[in-house]
Order: sequence, then structure tokens, then C-alpha cells
Amino acid sequence: MKDTPSLLLPLEDRTLQFGPVRTASQLLEVQSLRYQQYQARTPDIVPELLRDFEFDRRGCVFLLRDRSRPVATGRIIRVDSGVIALHHLAALPQPILRDPKVCEISRLAALAAGGTLLAFGTAMFGLGLGASWALQHTPFERYVAYCQVAFLKLYTKVKARPCSEEFTLPNREERRFLLVEGRLEDAAEACSSMLSRFHIEPLTEDSYIQPPGLSPKKEMQCEIGF
Repeated sequence: MKDTPSLLLPLEDRTLQFGPVRTASQLLEVQSLRYQQYQARTPDIVPELLRDFEFDRRGCVFLLRDRSRPVATGRIIRVDSGVIALHHLAALPQPILRDPKVCEISRLAALAAGGTLLAFGTAMFGLGLGASWALQHTPFERYVAYCQVAFLKLYTKVKARPCSEEFTLPNREERRFLLVEGRLEDAAEACSSMLSRFHIEPLTEDSYIQPPGLSPKKEMQCEIGF
């Protein structure tokens, strides 16, 4: 992957919507976006998406919209929650695992219409927005995540660093992964210069995406615990 001078964002200057998912229909947007990205890049992971509800319920899921279109999402969850995805990937260092100010960031996904690198740049922009929100509304100060080694440079642009040896995953032996750790403040600061280009509004409810049998005004249960 070629190095890039700054995080890429495939959006023109305009109003964006961003915030934590609160309703069933917003979560449906998230699930659709995840499926689009993971089915295209790593189709073997699609069955795992069906089991994501427990993770989503225990954490906080974010959604970024551009002109009412979902473009990026991610999730934060307590690192000591017992259900985080990293427990199934590689051993977390004990100082991280015991720290109540550390969260896991996972399920970063973004539209890939502009290419994979642009999609990851949008996802990292969403990470910065999520980090800003978490600093204001949670006790978290640091985060851990896992990424493909090929995309480590995008995390280093927000000053994250590896905290594990490289590893592979079942059915994905051709790709190598790393755990990374970083400060939420660094992730938020890395995206702060781009925020001035946009007007960020809270998420609104779009009735057209309402799934059958669910009220779009119904609040989603969240057990993230702050």
C-alpha cells in the first residue's frame, strides 16, 4: 500500500450526520453497511455478522451518514466486558485487559465506491468522530483494535502502534493481522482539521429503512456500562 500524506475522505464539503445508534432502523443501516463491505472483501466473515447483536448490545455503535446515505460505522465496547472480539483473535496484554479506561474499537466499515484505500480513510474519519464522542461521554481514554498489516499505516496516522505479534485467522491465512493500541485523543486530533470542512449534525430517523414489526422510535438497549 502506498503511503499517503494525510487521511483520505471521499466526501465533498457538506453536512454530515453522525452519532451513536439509538433505534432499530439505524442499526439496520449499520448491518447493511457492514455486510456490503465484508461480503466484498472477506466473505468468510459474513456468518459472524449474524452473531454481532450481542456485541452491539453490550457496546456503542456509531453511524456516519452523507446526505442521508450511510457511509461509515464502527463500535466501541469495554475491553473487560468479556465479549469483545479481540478475545477470540490474540492474547491482550494484561495491563490493557485490566484497564477500565481502555475500550475495543471494532467493526469499522465504510463504503468502498472510491476504492479500498478511500473506504479505509472514511472509516478512520469515523474513528476520529467516535473518539471525540467517547472522550466527552465515557471514561475511556485509550483503545485497542485489530487490523490487517497491509493497512497498519492508516492507524499510525492517528498515532496508534502495534501491541502484538502478527497473527492469522482461520480461513484467512493469506492475510496477516496485528493488534494495535492508541489514545482516543490522538485519533480525535488527527481528524480535527477535517471537521472544519463539515457541518456535523445528530443522526435523524429515516422511516424508509424501518424493518417490519419494529418501531423506528424504539430505543436500542445498550449495556456498555458508563
